[in-house]
Amino acid sequence: MSPALLAVLATLGGEAQAQEPTSLQPTLLQLESLLVELERQQIQLTELAIGPLRQDTVGASFPIPLAAGEDLRIIGLGDPERMLDMNLYVLDWHGEVVAADVETDNMPMVEFVAPADGIYDIRLILVEPQEGHDFGFYTVAVGYPLSIPPVSSGESFADTIAATLAMEDQGIQPVTVQWRTISEGSTAFVQHHVGDWDVCTVFAGGTPSRTRRLDLYVGDPFDQPRAHSRKDRQRAFAMFEPVPSGEWMFGLHARSLQRGYEDTHGVLAVGCR
Repeated sequence: MSPALLAVLATLGGEAQAQEPTSLQPTLLQLESLLVELERQQIQLTELAIGPLRQDTVGASFPIPLAAGEDLRIIGLGDPERMLDMNLYVLDWHGEVVAADVETDNMPMVEFVAPADGIYDIRLILVEPQEGHDFGFYTVAVGYPLSIPPVSSGESFADTIAATLAMEDQGIQPVTVQWRTISEGSTAFVQHHVGDWDVCTVFAGGTPSRTRRLDLYVGDPFDQPRAHSRKDRQRAFAMFEPVPSGEWMFGLHARSLQRGYEDTHGVLAVGCR
């Protein structure tokens, strides 16, 4: 990411605060190794989510619509500095478990073929944290196998690293990172629970080599628009006050792509303080 973009992110954050955020960087370094391995195995990454996960909760939920016969690889990564054991479940729309990895490790994964059309729920449960911790950051990555080399996620990953580093440098706590595959002219919606914070910063970007213009919209738990960025750029920025706390909605709209491309990776990073 360019120095100019880093400067914009820093400006959005304002003055740095004394409280040091819990760093997302160990999780992202672990993710980098996973992305390299997925590309080596010719797995096309389609969606990804990172967020906080506490012990003794119902876990982190990642709903995903699937058509019958879709063949997926679903991989979870537990925070290498704060987690020892994390389980992964796939539930159908009745809440029944249709696939799971409950082995004692920090990298659960399943190969899953959807038996029917529907919205499935990928659920991650923190079973055992490392000593002295009761939470960590989870990662869930979703992709499908190809017979040809997949589209690289390297550019999107570089944006993710730069955006979260800039947030942390300004005393902003990253609370979620999400990737979605977005077709030209369509919008990917990301819903995330935002807690009791004073102010939040949002970064959104499309893969630079594939994206011309990407717009960002922020809606509160009552479906009211609270912030937006609609400029002729590959990346978008916004700030909002998360009042009330609850399920906020973020829309990433791929207004136009580079010539010859039909879709792009949309990256969303939200940080608060």
